[in-house]
Amino acid sequence: MLPAMIDGWALWMLLVGLAVGAAGTAVLLVRLPREEDDLGKMERETEAAWITATIEHHGGVAPRSLVEEVLDLHRAYLDTARAQVPAGASAPPLPPVAPRPPAPPPGYAPPPRFAPPPGPPPAPPAQNG
Repeated sequence: MLPAMIDGWALWMLLVGLAVGAAGTAVLLVRLPREEDDLGKMERETEAAWITATIEHHGGVAPRSLVEEVLDLHRAYLDTARAQVPAGASAPPLPPVAPRPPAPPPGYAPPPRFAPPPGPPPAPPAQNG
């Protein structure tokens, strides 16, 4: 009785509808955006290294420790309660800021970014000529 009720075009429409629905569901499941909580400590460090390399590739300066601190501050900001915007205000008030660490003493120089290798520099390669 069922085959008699379903015409050929209706069967094709059912199959096409199932295929389109399955494809749409697959696209949505694969392309769901990741949340901030999805990142672990190891991936956060990898992200910081990637951001540092990208900025330095374009001529900027972004130490990895600074990038990690910015990412930690971003996560802390997202963990704060959503600020209510007062009527007529153009932006929400800023969340409280942690106190700054004390400034370094005068004459302080940070350690070199890359320590030179120990020992004398290697000899240049011999040129055949």
